[in-house]
Amino acid sequence: MENAINAMESRQLFVQIIIDKDGKAYQLTDKVSNFSAGATGGNSWGINIEIVGKEVDLEKSSEQKDAQFQSVVATTKFLSDYYQIPITNELPFPLDTQWQGIFSHQQVDAFHPKGGRRGKIDPGETYMRHVMTALKE
Repeated sequence: MENAINAMESRQLFVQIIIDKDGKAYQLTDKVSNFSAGATGGNSWGINIEIVGKEVDLEKSSEQKDAQFQSVVATTKFLSDYYQIPITNELPFPLDTQWQGIFSHQQVDAFHPKGGRRGKIDPGETYMRHVMTALKE
């Protein structure tokens, strides 16, 4: 996890929550509602969650439903319930309205009018599909 935090700091990025490979979730801001800079175009309205690991490892985690994946689902479910965030991430969605749902970095970058770092794939489509399926169970 330390490497992930150092990498974010070196790029002047930060998130509200980080979930380590062992499934432990850490809140990095005083309040979850505090601004963070983790997803260009989504920082002012999103809760940014960093999932430690490379994309290939995240895919395995979601297929095996290991501790990290279960923590991602549990954390997302808690936040969704607490903040009344709908469990959806269907695209396209109206860009002229406030976003509501659970979106990957890739989705925010690709569809937000202010854009971001094009080509960002974390977490990937398969991982997000597994998360959304688990949230709806």
